[in-house]
Parts: sequence; C-alpha cells; structure tokens
Amino acid sequence: MRINAALLAAGLALVASHALAEGGPRPAEIDALVAAIVAAGCVVNDANQAAVLRASGLSTDVAAGVLQRLSGKGLVETVAGSHALRLKTGGCK
Repeated sequence: MRINAALLAAGLALVASHALAEGGPRPAEIDALVAAIVAAGCVVNDANQAAVLRASGLSTDVAAGVLQRLSGKGLVETVAGSHALRLKTGGCK
C-alpha cells in the first residue's frame, strides 16, 4: 500500500507526539533520516518514501519524531503543488 508524502507527514506528526513526549529523537536518529533523505535527492515523495525510511533504519515512530523535530526548526517544507517534502539541511536547499 502506498501513502502520499503529505498524508505520511500528517500521520507521522500525530505519531510523533508520543516520541517527543519521551524526549524526542536522538541526534544519531536525526542524522540517519537526514542522510537517507539527502541520498534520495533531498526530497521525500510517493515514489521514494518507503526506500527513505528503510535506508534510515528507523521505525515509523522514530522517523515521525525526527520529521516533527526538523519541521519545528523549519528544516523541512512541503513542495508547492505536490505531496513531497523537501529537506532544507544536510546540504539540501
């Protein structure tokens, strides 16, 4: 089953509240997801979201916490006119 990136982001944000309540993601977890997104061309979309999650080695819950943290710092944005998320750190613009 495929889930579009915007829906994934919304769902991950809901799940992230639990992860953040427990102290949030560790720096190594943030680094792992950022590296996976950078390797995917700085964008997470419908076509690559499962591969990005798999490459990061993180569970959906932990990835949700990382995305929540990055979003809260303005380091992730929704790509206008799409369901993709663009990373704005780790060498991405």
